[in-house]
Amino acid sequence: MEHRAGAGEAPAGGETADVLILNRPGMDTVTRDGRVLAGSEVTLASSPTALAIRAGESRPDISTVDALKRTLLAARAISYTDPAAGGASGIYFAKLIERLGIASEINAKTTFRTAASSVTCW
Repeated sequence: MEHRAGAGEAPAGGETADVLILNRPGMDTVTRDGRVLAGSEVTLASSPTALAIRAGESRPDISTVDALKRTLLAARAISYTDPAAGGASGIYFAKLIERLGIASEINAKTTFRTAASSVTCW
């Protein structure tokens, strides 16, 4: 079995695999498309997502949903992995700010990165 699709992508166009290991959005897509047996997927791991601030800054209040929204909206700049790159944290954060109703404000001051290692910290 060989598959060289990008992160989170499932085999397409004639590629085959006996086992697929994908992030949840990728697995949901291939299940919805009928390319895997519905109900056969098993979660192998969870992917905790963390928030950090610049050294020397005071710890922000993120104790409630409203406090998290205020903290994010007050930030001068935000950087996270581009959801289009397939990283779980970027996909999760993009969906979170959509649910919070602040995606346009946050994305206006966001620098998207293709990988966590490429995030520049001020």
